[in-house]
Amino acid sequence: MPAITRMVTSKYISPLFQDLYTKRNTMFNGSKLKTVYLFNIIDMFINRWQFFNKDNMKLNSRTLKSLYGSTYPRYIEYLVDNKFIFLWKNYSAGLKAKTYKITDVAKKAGTMTVNIDMPVKLVNKMREISMSFDSVEEWIKAKLIRDLYEITIDMGGVREWLDDNIPKTDKAHQVNLVASNKIHNKDIYYSFDNYGRFHTNYTVLKKEIRSKFIRFGEHYVREIDITNSQPFFLYILMRDSGFTEFDGFDVDVLTGNIYEKLKDVSGKTRKEVKVNVYSVLFGRNMTKDYWNVLFGKLYPNVYGWIKGYKKKNKSYKVIAQELQRIESDFIFNNLIPNVLSEHSELPMITIHDSIIIPEYAYESVKIIFVKTKLDLINNELKSKLELRKNCVLP
Repeated sequence: MPAITRMVTSKYISPLFQDLYTKRNTMFNGSKLKTVYLFNIIDMFINRWQFFNKDNMKLNSRTLKSLYGSTYPRYIEYLVDNKFIFLWKNYSAGLKAKTYKITDVAKKAGTMTVNIDMPVKLVNKMREISMSFDSVEEWIKAKLIRDLYEITIDMGGVREWLDDNIPKTDKAHQVNLVASNKIHNKDIYYSFDNYGRFHTNYTVLKKEIRSKFIRFGEHYVREIDITNSQPFFLYILMRDSGFTEFDGFDVDVLTGNIYEKLKDVSGKTRKEVKVNVYSVLFGRNMTKDYWNVLFGKLYPNVYGWIKGYKKKNKSYKVIAQELQRIESDFIFNNLIPNVLSEHSELPMITIHDSIIIPEYAYESVKIIFVKTKLDLINNELKSKLELRKNCVLP
C-alpha cells in the first residue's frame, strides 16, 4: 500500500488570493512559490484573527525556514507586496521574531474557506514546532498535543445545531463551523500564549458543540470546570498577597455562590452578571457605572484592592494576566499531573479552566479535580515530582 503523502485540510484564505486557488505555483520576483505554503501562512493569520481577535503574529525566522525552506522570506515578501500583511514591529532587544499584522485592505476583503491538499510532511513539521510557555513540562505538552488528534466530531450534528441556533450571518456561525471542519480534517491548531493558556481549535467551540458532538473514539465526553473560576483565582491572588479583609467575598467565591448573589441583587441573568463582573475585574474601573458601584458596595475592600493593584502595577490588564498564570499553573502543573499519575493513558483536552475527558472516567477524575482545588485553597499546591516520575506515558 503506497504511503500517504498528502491530506485534505480546511484552510482560511483571503479573497485577495482566490485566483491562486487552482494553481500549484506562482512566480514572484524571479522565484517560484508554492501556493500551498502561501495558503498555510494566510490561514495561520486569519485563524488567529477570526478565532482569537488577534490580528498580528510573531514570525520566527528559524521556524519559517524549517517549514518552508531557505526561500521563506519570499513568501512573506509576497504577502506584504500583495497587501495582506505588513511589518508591525521589527526585531528588538530580547525578541527573536518580527511581528506582522493583517492590513485593513485584507480585513475589508473578508475571508473564505477552502479544502486544500497539504503535504503530510508539512503537516507533521507543524505538529513538531515547539511552543513558547516553558513552565509546562515537555511530556505534558506532548501528551496534550497527541490527544488533540484523538477526537472525532459529528459534522452533520454540528451543522444542524449551528443552523438551528446561530444565524448564518453571525460570525460565531462561521468560526464554529470552520473550527469543527478543521478538527474533522485533523487540521489542528495549538499554541501556548505568554501567560500559559493553551489555545486550540477546541477552545473556540461553543460548549454545546463540545458536549454534544465530539467523542474520544466511540466514547462520549464530559467536561469538568472550576465554578466561578476567575473570582476564585482572584481570591487566591489576593490571599497569597496577604490580603484578609474580604467582606464575605471569600465565602461567596468558595461556596460557588458569587454569581448567584449578584444575580439576586441586580435582577440580571447569570450570563449578564458574569460578563459584567469580568468588566470590574479586568477593566479600567474609571467610571462609576452600575457594576462598579454595585461591586464596590458589596465588597468595598476587595474593590479597593483591585483598583490599587492595577494602579500599583500601572496596568489595568495586570489582574487578567496574573489570573491566567494561576489558572495555567493549576491546570498544567498540578491537575493534569495528578490525573495522569492515576490514569496515565487517559485522553484529555483542556479548555482554559476546564478539562474534557471520556465519560467513563468522569467520577474518578472529578474526585482528583476537587482534591487538587482543595490543595490550592489550603495553600498546599506543591510540585508532584515523584508522581510525575512514576507516570510513564506511551
